[in-house]
Amino acid sequence: MDGAIEHLKDEAQPNLMDDDWIAHFFDKARLCGDHEMQSLWGKLLAGEGNSPGSYSKRTIDLIAGLDKHDAELFTKFTTYVCYIGKVPIPLIYELEYEKDRAYALTYSDFIHLEDIGFIKIDNVKGFNSVTKVSDFSVSYFGEYFDVILPDSERVKDGYRFYRGHVLLTAVGGQLAPIAGAKKSDEFEAYLLEEWREFGYRVVPK
Repeated sequence: MDGAIEHLKDEAQPNLMDDDWIAHFFDKARLCGDHEMQSLWGKLLAGEGNSPGSYSKRTIDLIAGLDKHDAELFTKFTTYVCYIGKVPIPLIYELEYEKDRAYALTYSDFIHLEDIGFIKIDNVKGFNSVTKVSDFSVSYFGEYFDVILPDSERVKDGYRFYRGHVLLTAVGGQLAPIAGAKKSDEFEAYLLEEWREFGYRVVPK
């Protein structure tokens, strides 16, 4: 499988991979002839070898049903994914297309990604996370920022952090780290500006 070995970590334990998972994987992956899609399959196999149990059979089934356009669209989407700890967090504060905006996706792109099972959309209120502390670290392609939430975001169980209009599904969350996206300086600048407009204090680390 293309690229699997190069993505294996020294501490990988492929011997602990479930036999049924392996059989299901190769049954679905054997029909893939596209080189770029084979690369995604290889990353998936390596990821499971690195940490057995990371990817569900449902994730395998979803990839098997993707065409190249769907895969490229999801990769483009994950350009706008940050991480809190190891958790991928899409930060989509706009859904409607506007010329020269930070997101190179249209509303119909988001709807399509929802239809094929990668994301969930709330185009009215959006989604919030509640953190126990007012400050936490967010990473974006190797760059880290401390985000300090204002007292106005204090709620009963902690502090409210606005995540925008999109959530990753369980399958989307499993695939986001291996989608192959690249950093967007434009998006990073936009994101920092948005946070400051929300009243968040942002400190680069």
